[in-house]
Amino acid sequence: MNKKRLIIILILVVCVSNVLGSKEKKPSGQFKFLIKKYSIGCGVYIYKRTLIKYEKEVSSLVKILVQFGFTEVYLSVSSKRLKSDGKYKQFFKDLLSALHINKIKAQAILLDHKVLYEPDMIKERLVIYLNFNNECKPGMGFYGVNADIEPHILKQGRDWIPKTFPYRWDKNKYGIGKDNDELMKKVMTSLSMAKKILGKKKHFAQAIPHFFHHHAVKGDLSTGQINDFLKNCSEVVIMAYSSKAEKVISYCKDELKYAKKKKSITIAVKTSLKTKGGGGDSTSFYGAGWDNFLVSLERIIKDSKKYPSFKGLAVFELAGFLELSKE
Repeated sequence: MNKKRLIIILILVVCVSNVLGSKEKKPSGQFKFLIKKYSIGCGVYIYKRTLIKYEKEVSSLVKILVQFGFTEVYLSVSSKRLKSDGKYKQFFKDLLSALHINKIKAQAILLDHKVLYEPDMIKERLVIYLNFNNECKPGMGFYGVNADIEPHILKQGRDWIPKTFPYRWDKNKYGIGKDNDELMKKVMTSLSMAKKILGKKKHFAQAIPHFFHHHAVKGDLSTGQINDFLKNCSEVVIMAYSSKAEKVISYCKDELKYAKKKKSITIAVKTSLKTKGGGGDSTSFYGAGWDNFLVSLERIIKDSKKYPSFKGLAVFELAGFLELSKE
């Protein structure tokens, strides 16, 4: 082992010791310690494959969330099944009840890119969501809706986009009135429609990539700055996907700085690989080692805590996170 590599390892060991404290040995305890140390919230995305795995073991899933100290979950939900599938509805009622007992808030992931070319879906899905919540015991339903309306995935050549829909996102289509701008305006219209249906008191979040704000500030887009999103959203989740803490920090600093609402910005870090969301090593902490992940998180938290808009972290997603915790 060369001297330079040895020095790097020693630095990492010291940093990890500072993060974890002397009594924390299990990954769950280490992560929970870090979240409590800085008094922040931490959510986690949970998708279909994980929900299916724990379909008959709700208590086991909730136990994992409690052990790691998660304060919030973003659950992938099928609105069609939530409307008509009795077993599916009961599963979520049982899960939400267990989460509430353990003081873990739950948001439903309901709105996606499809609403940009099928806007009637917004009302259809949100009415189902509201009806489901009304069926739950008081205070035992979903806490809010987490929208994932991503216009930048509507690219040329994707045959699932209706041919009649005229806009395609492209790096060469920035500029007022061009495709990217028209798509972004549709996003804002969708968020406004959703907020009116949900009402002012309902928590409503939207996930965005790190480059929307930058392009809007430059004038490439007529809307898309962080405060444009916060006009209708209680919270914005920034998908700051990188395997490097310094990149995550750089991706979010302007949004954190200029957001006018306190505790409205959540930074999402990626821990999945070859799971829901795909991606490679450069966008995910998966494969970089658990200790490195913890050290990186502390750097991100320390830098972000100085901004009043910082709410906390989100992990994308639970299955990859649990695999990472074993590294």
